Amino acid sequence: MPYVLSSSPAGNASVASRHSAHARLAFQDILITLCAQLEDDLSGMRAAVYVLHPAGRRWEAMVEPTLTPAWRRLHRTPRGAASGACGAAIARRRAVIVPDVRVSPLYPGGQLALGKGDQGACWAVPLARPGEPVRGVLLLCGRRGRRPRSRESAILARAGELALPLVEGWAGVTMVRSDAEHERVSGPVAVDEPREREHLDAAPQRTPSHADEIDRLGAVGSWVMDLRTGLLLWSHEMFRIFGLSPTTRTPTVESAWSQVHPDDAGRLRSSIERDIREGREIQGEHRVIRPDGSVAQVRYWGRPVTRRRGEVLEYIGTVQDVTEERRVRHQLRATLEQARALAVRQLQVRDDERRRIARDIHETTVQKLAALQLNLAMLRRAGGESAEGDDMLEECVALAESSITDLRTLSYLLHPPMLDETGLAAAVRWYAGGFAKRSGLVVRIDVPAEIQRFPQEVEIAVFRLVQEGLINILRHANTDRAAVRLSSERGRLIVEVQDWGIGMAADDETVFGVGLSGMRERVEQLGGILEIKSGPDGTTITAVLPVAAQ
Repeated sequence: MPYVLSSSPAGNASVASRHSAHARLAFQDILITLCAQLEDDLSGMRAAVYVLHPAGRRWEAMVEPTLTPAWRRLHRTPRGAASGACGAAIARRRAVIVPDVRVSPLYPGGQLALGKGDQGACWAVPLARPGEPVRGVLLLCGRRGRRPRSRESAILARAGELALPLVEGWAGVTMVRSDAEHERVSGPVAVDEPREREHLDAAPQRTPSHADEIDRLGAVGSWVMDLRTGLLLWSHEMFRIFGLSPTTRTPTVESAWSQVHPDDAGRLRSSIERDIREGREIQGEHRVIRPDGSVAQVRYWGRPVTRRRGEVLEYIGTVQDVTEERRVRHQLRATLEQARALAVRQLQVRDDERRRIARDIHETTVQKLAALQLNLAMLRRAGGESAEGDDMLEECVALAESSITDLRTLSYLLHPPMLDETGLAAAVRWYAGGFAKRSGLVVRIDVPAEIQRFPQEVEIAVFRLVQEGLINILRHANTDRAAVRLSSERGRLIVEVQDWGIGMAADDETVFGVGLSGMRERVEQLGGILEIKSGPDGTTITAVLPVAAQ
């Protein structure tokens, strides 16, 4: 993983070498962890990683956490007679397997170098990208002479892929000074090796490593902060998260704080600084203002690293861009709020409908039955001996018949029995035909007789839509013509209620009963779409519902 190292202003040029050493220490820790994992996976083998100097004549660094002195002496140089499998891997640019060091021509005197009775296996994997120089070697050594098994060969190849970006990062560590330091120190920056100065410009242009791509996919950047010097070590993804170019210097602690949103910085800084002083983990979320003015939401985490005598010398951690996650979370929360509002509205719709039914029964049928009761009482007092009594009796009979008809019609309108018995098509034709006779409205009915049955909740919703649409036309459209159309195609049920009236205002949400919003909720609850087109030539209500034949 390529890193760029930055410092706060320092007083002399010698600080550069300390900065490079600190950065390499971070890479060394990761490589030691990789070696330990390999030794767990490859029984009996000890792992090491060698970083090749750009000149190719010596090792720039050697990570040998468990290698014995004898094995180290066999691999002191990458070239020459004593270079062994490492030198051969560099020259051949492919893995070199030495099953027995004692008899291999790559190790002259290998039997004398190892302990008595040791056979000694040595496997070397060159670390290089196609067409580029070899950057280092991954080495496995073992007392027992053998070749890698098929599973172990795959582990070796994968370990080489993981080690390569780390070795590249090691070689690519650069020192970038602040403007104040440039003013005090003239001439080239002092670094450990002359070659490092070339990486100052070259490192940002390298082909992205697998680690870079993984970081970018997860929007996770990593960082190291030295508590003694205030140095920051950033991965490339950190630059992207903060909206900076990897070619620029890594911000100092102060300049990084300047990008934290002012509303978050005050409460965060004192808390984080207190936790760092006490050597505790830090974690949380805050906003970052990028140079282009955009705001990103980030989640940070860091833990202390103890070097010696329990002293905390540095913090390592990650920063993750969670802007998109927060946006999706906010959108989900808004959707849940809409769902809750819809549920509440659904209850209100049901209450309104029940209230309307109660009002209709009270204002029509109950009044008629009350009149019937009064007439019968008067008839009883009259004794039924006069012509007036006969007239009252006839009126009572008529009121009773009318009440029975009203109750039967109301019952049918609430839930027509034929909707269950013969299906939606027959129920719509029956209702639209009866509505035309009662209202005087000319209703054109286009409902195919062969239309199939649908789920009960769909048929009820469509029936209610036709019912409320026709009543709304009668009350508000100021027309004598209407049409009802049903059709079914490719798993969709389409229903249209049309009139040729005066149209409705753009903000008119008032239709019969539960209103336009209630009609829309019925359809959307079933996964459908309700569309209303209105103009001076009339209004058309169209509902499209996904259905499966029953």
